[in-house]
Amino acid sequence: MGMKRAFLDRRQIMFGRKPDLEIILSRAKQKGFTAVVGRPKMGKTWLLQEVGRQLHEVGYLELRTLAQVHQSNDGVQQQLARSLVNSIIFTKKENDLKRRNELLDELCSLGQLRSHDLELQEFLATALFNSVHFAYEEQNLDVCDALITELKIMAQTFPNTRRFLTQSLVVSTSHNEKNPSRRGDALNKLRDLVQNHPDDLKTCEGLANGLFNVHCHALINGDLNSAELFLNEMRALARKFPYEPTVLTFFARCLTNAIHTVKSTQDLDRQSVLQSELAQVELKLAKLQRKISA
Repeated sequence: MGMKRAFLDRRQIMFGRKPDLEIILSRAKQKGFTAVVGRPKMGKTWLLQEVGRQLHEVGYLELRTLAQVHQSNDGVQQQLARSLVNSIIFTKKENDLKRRNELLDELCSLGQLRSHDLELQEFLATALFNSVHFAYEEQNLDVCDALITELKIMAQTFPNTRRFLTQSLVVSTSHNEKNPSRRGDALNKLRDLVQNHPDDLKTCEGLANGLFNVHCHALINGDLNSAELFLNEMRALARKFPYEPTVLTFFARCLTNAIHTVKSTQDLDRQSVLQSELAQVELKLAKLQRKISA
């Protein structure tokens, strides 16, 4: 359940298409197929995107009413939560931040009322994770920190949402985060998650992803000492999880980047050692892939 492509609100720039819009919306309520044909550049795509946006909005309002009538029905409440997640994405694409925050508050309230519903909590965690992305896009770091704290609290109560906390911390180690100290803080939190939940493969994969991100940053910034430390930590993680493809894949990427950097230093012995290690990792990955495919 990640970020989806939104139906953009183009009502203000669509002229003379109201009759067409009404016809298609009417057809959408009936069984069968409707074809929209016409010459290129006539606005067919925009028209259908507006149809999709309106149908989504109508569906959300109907679900809201249905959820009020059937408050004890988990399935109905989960569908409302799913619709809220999508509506939050759409309002972001439409730059309606006030509406987006209102919908997120509504979803948070629904999550509090239905604390027994683990599937609904995952929808809430999805919305919080998506909002971390939005906060980074808007360079609103205070909101980002608050959202990650909320995900941390959720993960303590609902372990099934821990992966969203992990992925939010991974985002905080990526190019989205410009501050090196904040990237380091996010990496430390990923390390803590792995230490506290050593059997959770998703957290281990998240740490591998985070290490890959900070290793890239170190190489780009010419901080070869830090890059070597991160590579060693990745190497240790790969030894701890020798049969985890995702961890090995990130390790292989780190080795590949390290080899490219060493080439510029003309250290042929170091380059040879890294290439040999990369070949071994790639061979192990190939064997694991064959085993998975068998």
